[in-house]
Amino acid sequence: MLCNENIDERKVPAKLRDHISAIRQAVGPDIDIMIDNHGRSRPSLAIRQIRAVEEFGLLFFEEPVPPDNLDALAVLRKETMGVDLATGERLFTRWGYKDLLERQLVDVIQPDIAHTGGISEMRRISAMAETYYIQVAPHNPNGPIATAASVHLSAAIPNLLILEHALSPPWHDRVQIDPIVLKDGYFELPTAPGLGVELDMDVLNSRPYEPRPHAGAFYLRWRCCLTSERSSCH
Repeated sequence: MLCNENIDERKVPAKLRDHISAIRQAVGPDIDIMIDNHGRSRPSLAIRQIRAVEEFGLLFFEEPVPPDNLDALAVLRKETMGVDLATGERLFTRWGYKDLLERQLVDVIQPDIAHTGGISEMRRISAMAETYYIQVAPHNPNGPIATAASVHLSAAIPNLLILEHALSPPWHDRVQIDPIVLKDGYFELPTAPGLGVELDMDVLNSRPYEPRPHAGAFYLRWRCCLTSERSSCH
């Protein structure tokens, strides 16, 4: 794998299948399951991973390979037509999506409104995808402002599939004077002017930006899932 030389690639597909099988048994047939591989596999491994979980009816398999090599994604697409593929959180502007869409290498794109240049550019990207019958699942592990913008964008495009929403810390609600309402898995569209979000600056200023490593935490989670070192997982 690209992420961790200590993982035995031969064991990955079977372990992935075991995890997804357990999830499917727990949630039943009516809950959508998506897998985010975060571009961590080579094409040959990604093909085996996808085939291992095809029977479980995934909504999509996200970033099976790194998004910057479309030829590798093309190899994968040819071999895995039974599972919808998704990518896009690391692509920027309509020009970054152009070749991906024209070659129809995925079924779902995942532009991030904080990456692509805002609502207008993301609307253009979504319109481009619509011409190829490709759905949009906006990438949004973000705070309340980006979430509000993503909600408005999602309501305005006909090819929306699903909007990502992170499990936010409690202060994300406190920083909004009137928090966006999330009920039964759906956001209520804000009706106030602009994005419909007004921030409590006192709360915001009490939470200064603190840089933190991300890749290391991701690496640790992989080790916990795919090795026996679960005691070190937090």
